[in-house]
Amino acid sequence: GWHHVAIRWDGNDVELFIDGERRDSGSTPLGNHVDGNLENVRIGARLGAALGRRFNGRIDELRLSSVERRRDWIEATHLSMAGALRDVGEAESW
Repeated sequence: GWHHVAIRWDGNDVELFIDGERRDSGSTPLGNHVDGNLENVRIGARLGAALGRRFNGRIDELRLSSVERRRDWIEATHLSMAGALRDVGEAESW
């Protein structure tokens, strides 16, 4: 099967969502590395990662956003992909 994975970052803290549910959170030093230059973005591997530390699978429908998404928006995105679309408000509705 497939899974919807989302990472929400507010500049200091990061949250991991799997299938619309928050699974983990913490602080990250990404602020020192994210400067708007997408040339160094890695999806499925860390910068300089050895071959054994890379994602082994398929990534489909990748989206990078320049705005922070609310938790209910992330849940609604998962539900829409699962065939259970719902409205989450005027600013973020489909």
